[in-house]
Amino acid sequence: MEKVGMETASRRFELMGVALIGIAGLAVNLAGWRARPLDMDWLPFVDDALLFLETGTPPLTGSLLSMGAYTPPLSTWLFMPGVALFDHPGNYVMVGSGALYLGTLAGIFVLAQRHAGTACGYLAVSLFAFSKIGQHFASFIGGWTFFFIWVLYFASRWVFDRNAKYLAASLLVWCIGMYNMMIIAPLLFVFPVLWLVYRPPVTLRP
Repeated sequence: MEKVGMETASRRFELMGVALIGIAGLAVNLAGWRARPLDMDWLPFVDDALLFLETGTPPLTGSLLSMGAYTPPLSTWLFMPGVALFDHPGNYVMVGSGALYLGTLAGIFVLAQRHAGTACGYLAVSLFAFSKIGQHFASFIGGWTFFFIWVLYFASRWVFDRNAKYLAASLLVWCIGMYNMMIIAPLLFVFPVLWLVYRPPVTLRP
């Protein structure tokens, strides 16, 4: 019991470190937010968020962007807290994108720590948090990197822990990510490749 308690405390301390790096990254990203216009691609999502908050009508789709294909509405739901809490359009993305950004950093940390150690985990988180692409996703409501990294984390657990419940978890995260942005669709090919190479267990119950 004492060992379990120490491991839990250690995990909390490590995640606090990740959270501090994430908060610093968000602080850098939010500098000058008053001068930041809302990207016009997000206007349909904001309109649907306002419609839901005013009338209770839930969003059924996203917008038809340059991809020219059906876009699911999870981004609208991610806009809801920002639209409800803030008046300035530059802040609408803050809550949803910030949550996805912090979740991405947590996923990067646990994946890197599992395969290369804690020091590498902190290094990977720091490099992504303050990189150009990391800063882009800190204010991008369609943060597919969150779903991407957690799909890979659970897939790695499926392979190395030899437990099919992690395959189920990985597929669930992929499905939710598809409800946000279908750009992660090709990630589905990871699973048959992993099975062919490592032959982890596949059972229907999970």
